Amino acid sequence: MSTQSGILGDEKLLEAIAHNPSKQVILAQINKSCDTVQLFKSLDSIEELHAFLSNEESKNSNFESFYILVPINLNNSSSSATNNDTSYDFITYIPDISPVRQKMLYASSKLSLQRQIGTSKIGVNLLLNSVEELIPTNLRKELSESASNSDNQSITNTTGLKKIDVSVLSESELANLEISRQQYKQQLVSQTNGSGSQLSFKINDNGQDLLNGFFKPNNMVHNYNFISLLIDISSELVNATNESMIDKVSELPSKIITEHPTYSLYKSSSKNDNTFDQYFFIYSCPSGSKVKERMLYASNKQGLINHLTDQYGITFAKVIEIGDADELELSELKSRDEEEESSANNLNNRLKFNKPKGPPRRGGHK
Repeated sequence: MSTQSGILGDEKLLEAIAHNPSKQVILAQINKSCDTVQLFKSLDSIEELHAFLSNEESKNSNFESFYILVPINLNNSSSSATNNDTSYDFITYIPDISPVRQKMLYASSKLSLQRQIGTSKIGVNLLLNSVEELIPTNLRKELSESASNSDNQSITNTTGLKKIDVSVLSESELANLEISRQQYKQQLVSQTNGSGSQLSFKINDNGQDLLNGFFKPNNMVHNYNFISLLIDISSELVNATNESMIDKVSELPSKIITEHPTYSLYKSSSKNDNTFDQYFFIYSCPSGSKVKERMLYASNKQGLINHLTDQYGITFAKVIEIGDADELELSELKSRDEEEESSANNLNNRLKFNKPKGPPRRGGHK
């Protein structure tokens, strides 16, 4: 792993890229343990590339993602690249139905691999999501138009986002760019009543039980008004944990998990009638969080909010985003009781005054 959280290519892949006298199309893939990018296959042409991926799609419901390196001379016969100095157009191929974790891994590791290859050897950058976009005539046209439109490296996609020079972006900036792309696509889908803003990860049984207890409490069993929701990357499930009863809102920052991003749910209560009157959703992303975790939590926040509001028929009084826990503005989370108590204290303070001194005594003669 690089210091910037990107997954690096292994020696065999880098050797195949650096020495490619036959100008083959190279497919690379992140391995199952997610610790290196490996050479998957070499193909002789764009036609073979499309045929291979079409065949894979037809026989495999779990669509695979790839980095695809197309020698520039395959698309441009006038290229002057020599056998020992092959330049490539770089395609990040991530099918729309790929697991969220897979999408984030490929998006956050691309720049690290390109730096290993040498950014001067990378021509056009494409982000493609379907086999149809790899039909030879379509792909050649897209590569040609992208190359003529800009001499810089750019991300091109079909979402309508502006082309962006990625050669100067950090891993964090590239991750934020991918988040924006996913959110843009979610907006388009939501406008047509699609599923872009729905929950990406399922909630496991334990998490569902704790959420039921949080939103529909049985007072004989459930006695908590705070829980944390975590994404388990390995199982791609959401779990609830850290259930607690908080008496005063000032206790809340100490309950927020600080090791990594998290979603926290808090409900304020009224002591007078023992009812819970307000729900709060807190998304925290502590400083030092890994890029992949930030991307996962940021891109899935709205889907989780929509799921909870739909399933339990509630409305969040506020959705709060913070970095570290100490950034939480407690005044935004006070219950009615605490607000009334605070107002009463302020009123008492205004009413208190010191007894005025009487007029000074005049000195008399004895």
